[in-house]
Amino acid sequence: MGVRTLAPLGALSFLILSAFFFYAVRTKRDAEETLPQLFHSPEFSLTNCDGRPISGEDLLEKVWIADFIFTRCGGPCPLMTQRMLLLQRALEERLPEDVSRIRLVSITVDPAHDTPAVLKEYAELWGAGLDTWHFLTGPPDETLEIIREGFKISASQEGSGSEDMPSMVHSTNFLLVDGSGFVRAIYHMDTPGFTDIILADVSRLLEEL
Repeated sequence: MGVRTLAPLGALSFLILSAFFFYAVRTKRDAEETLPQLFHSPEFSLTNCDGRPISGEDLLEKVWIADFIFTRCGGPCPLMTQRMLLLQRALEERLPEDVSRIRLVSITVDPAHDTPAVLKEYAELWGAGLDTWHFLTGPPDETLEIIREGFKISASQEGSGSEDMPSMVHSTNFLLVDGSGFVRAIYHMDTPGFTDIILADVSRLLEEL
C-alpha cells in the first residue's frame, strides 16, 4: 500500500479519534458536572464602548464569555460576533433569571483603530445589548499583551494588508470564565452545538456562585 493510500486513511483515523475524544470529554464533563480550572484570567483594566473603564474586578462574581475580534475584520470576526449575539439572545430566553450574573466580553485585537467610538458603532450595527455585553479596547501595546500573555490568545499582524483591511491573524476561540476569574473552558467558533454546550456550562458555573 503506497504512501498516497495511507495518507487518507491516516487522516480518516485522526478525524474518528478526534470525534471520539470530543464525545468522551463531553460525556465525562456531563457525568462530573464540573469544569476544570485551566488558568487564571489576567488582571486588566480596559475601556468599554461608552468610555467607561472595565476591569477584571468588575467581572468577579459573574460568569463571562470572552472572544477576541476587530471591527475591520474581513475574516472570521463577523461570524464570531454573530455567535456571540445568538448566545446573548439564547441566554436571555433560556436563563432570564440569571442574565444579571452573566457577561459577554469582546476585546479588540486592533486597539490602535478600535477606539470606544468605533466599538460603539460596531456594537450598534450588530444590535448588541450593552447592558451585558462589553466591547473593550485600550492602549495598543498593553491590550495586546493582555490578550497574548494573559488570555493566551494568539494575535498578530501578517503582511501590510491595507488601511481599510489590515492583515490580522488571531484565534477564533471563546473562553468561559467563572466568578473567581478562572478560565474553565475553551470553545472554537465551529464547535458543534456551540450555543447549547456553552449554555450548559454557564449553568454549571452559576451554581458555583
